[in-house]
Parts: sequence; C-alpha cells; structure tokens
Amino acid sequence: MATENLIIERYLLLVDQHFAEQEYYEGRKLLEEALFVDPTHGTVHSYLGWYYYAQMNDFVRADTHYAISMKAENVFPGTYSNYATVLMKLRRFQDVIALCTQGLEAPGVADAYMWIEIAHAREMLGEYKAAKVACEEGLKVAMDEFVKVQLTSAQTRIKEKLKRAAPWYALTL
Repeated sequence: MATENLIIERYLLLVDQHFAEQEYYEGRKLLEEALFVDPTHGTVHSYLGWYYYAQMNDFVRADTHYAISMKAENVFPGTYSNYATVLMKLRRFQDVIALCTQGLEAPGVADAYMWIEIAHAREMLGEYKAAKVACEEGLKVAMDEFVKVQLTSAQTRIKEKLKRAAPWYALTL
C-alpha cells in the first residue's frame, strides 16, 4: 500500500507539471495509467473529474469521476467545489446542497464557497429565504474579498426575487 501511494504521488506530480504547461492530453494519459495502480484512488479520480469538466466540458464524465472520488477514504478538498460546479451545470440542485453540506464538515474545504453554492442551488429551486440565509452564513466565514463580493451580489439578487415573489415580505428585510 505504501509503495502504491508513492507511485500515485509521482504520477500526480507529473500530471501537475503537464497541466501547468497546458499539456492536458498527456496529463490525462498519466492519470489513466495511475488508475491501473489504484483504480479507486480519490485524488486521481478528482483530477480526471477536473479534466473532463474544465478542459472537455464533459460534465457527465466529470460527474462519474467525482462520484468515485467522493467514495474514497480521504477526499481531496478541492473536489467539493469542483464537483458542486459540475452538479450545478447538470442542474442537480438537491445534490449540490447535499454535497456542500457534507463539504462544510470536511477538513480543508472552503466553507464560504460551500455556502455560495448552497445559496445558488436554493435560489435555482426557488427557495429564496433559505438562499438568503446561506448567503448570510457564507458572509460570516468569508475571508476572500472576491468571495464576499459574490455572496453580497447573490444576497442582493435574492432579496429582489423575494420582493417580487411576495411584496409583503419586503417589509421584513
């Protein structure tokens, strides 16, 4: 097992180098080779999910790899945010909420980003009050200015939707 982990780590270092040089095909080939060493390695599947999502716009294949990655023992923290994006593209809003709620409990995951995705998913479901609460929770933990701007923008948009949905509710904002 220790030897397998070292081999996988070497593969991932090479993949990082290829991806940094925008040599995505070569990186993908190495990831596929790494799966022969360990077919269930979470980080390898996460990298493949990213490849199919970010480079190929193949959200179905990305979903498959992210789903396998989420079953791994130690989930790569970046998997949560990337997988949430894929699920949003697939319009699987309930799954986004479940994933991000799980991500809020996982070590190393950016909580503010999880709240943004929860807010967006709730907004898409028409659950504006819950979306507004998610924005508020995100703003409590946001440290990055870009994330704060996203949350504030979402909060403003959601408040407007609440006003249109129920004008009487605007009095309580």
